Amino acid sequence: MRFPAEFAEAAESANPQSAIITMRFLSLLCLFFFACTEQAPRPGLTDAQLARIMADLYVAEAATSGAIGYARDSLMQVYFNQVFEVHGVRREVYEKDIQLLATDVPHFEAVSQAARALLAPDSTKTK
Repeated sequence: MRFPAEFAEAAESANPQSAIITMRFLSLLCLFFFACTEQAPRPGLTDAQLARIMADLYVAEAATSGAIGYARDSLMQVYFNQVFEVHGVRREVYEKDIQLLATDVPHFEAVSQAARALLAPDSTKTK
């Protein structure tokens, strides 16, 4: 690591112990600065789980496309609740994870693409 000439001259003329203390202080300051950065929250569900649930929700929505009005809304809620029950996931957890995923557009698109791939007629479904 190279320091400006003024800093090097000041370090040479000062007490060597003072320079060591200063360097340790600057190192600790940098450490604290970078250690305190907030890490982005990660979804609780895996990408595969999110894709599978998303695909099943697409199917549930398509199954209610023929219904109209209140009957459609009620039936859709019943189907959605069944999807979450089958996967053993609470709706709030899925929605929170989707909101987190939406902040990372390429990642969200990858999960959406995986869900569409599960719905493709030629895909092999293992679950």
